[in-house]
Amino acid sequence: MRLLRLTNLLRTAKNLRASGFTYLVIISAIAIIFGAFGIYEVEKSASEANITDYGNAVWFALTTITISGFGDVYPVTTEGRIISAVLIFIGLGMILSFISRFGATLIESRLKPKLKEAEESKTFIIDKIDQLEKLEHDDVDTLTTMIQGLHGKLQNGSKKLYSCSKCGNPTIYEDNFCSKCGVQQRQE
Repeated sequence: MRLLRLTNLLRTAKNLRASGFTYLVIISAIAIIFGAFGIYEVEKSASEANITDYGNAVWFALTTITISGFGDVYPVTTEGRIISAVLIFIGLGMILSFISRFGATLIESRLKPKLKEAEESKTFIIDKIDQLEKLEHDDVDTLTTMIQGLHGKLQNGSKKLYSCSKCGNPTIYEDNFCSKCGVQQRQE
């Protein structure tokens, strides 16, 4: 079980790297350092300031950029409030972009095998169609079956296919008429 958890952790770490987690950390660190420096410089000489040392400025920048904002230290000058607003927007932008990129990476990693299988099937079918005059009867039957299967997967896995009674065209069960010859289909 521990090995399985470790495997999942490594897979998650791979997705974090692909989703730009490193950039998130670097940009956050830069924003915290410069934000703390800016807050400290504009707040240190204010009469009612509670951000009087660099440690409080770093704490304020950290809580502001993570949009938690405890409220134990806060800016009292207009310039300090502008800097804190910039830190809030930077934090929101980074958190939302990280979440969206991480989600997209997870979805992409789950869809990639399905897309690869469909693409391989399409390539195989195209190659066979290009060599149509050289195909044996059994190869044509296999090709037809593959096309019908691929068509069914692409349409919707839950839709049932059947062959048209007149032309043999694969038709979705819910359709009343064949899409190739137009014959009305008998529904059971």
